[in-house]
Amino acid sequence: MDAKKNIVAYLLIFFSFSFLYILFFHLFPFKRGEVLFYKGVYLLILASIILSLSLLLLNRRLKLRVDVIILALLCAFSLNLTFFVIFPVTFERSVTMFLLHSLAEGRENGVCVKGKKKDELRKNLIDKYVTRKDAVGKRVVEQLELGTIKRDDKSCIFLSFRGKRLLDFARWIEKIYNIPLR
Repeated sequence: MDAKKNIVAYLLIFFSFSFLYILFFHLFPFKRGEVLFYKGVYLLILASIILSLSLLLLNRRLKLRVDVIILALLCAFSLNLTFFVIFPVTFERSVTMFLLHSLAEGRENGVCVKGKKKDELRKNLIDKYVTRKDAVGKRVVEQLELGTIKRDDKSCIFLSFRGKRLLDFARWIEKIYNIPLR
């Protein structure tokens, strides 16, 4: 009977956590210039705190073991973080997703009836993704916040010590997984 109660507790905590986390994205909408990853982690922490306090208050009635609550919260946090990084963060940064959205919009002055030619996709990517959406500017803001780059008084941008270490780590990952990241 205890195992059944624990499974129900895990599921309830996971779904409550997930609901609260997603609700926070709607209560505190994403603003241009914000780093989506940081916002997601901040909201995960906020959901963890609120749900932890709620469970502490409700635990007199629920009568759950503290280790079950802690492990369920850790699982909910980890699964939500994993999903968030794999999907929303990756989609927000993805050139592939931009191209798929571009194809879904339909034809722009091209000869193709139900699609776009490669040159149209390239032009659209540069005009909209790189220029209008300021892809470079957005990444500069992100990396300044992360501390991987610095800007001097002449507005020159250069790698910081942290950026060099991150690049070293990226090169190590390239070697381990045999993938080109540049």
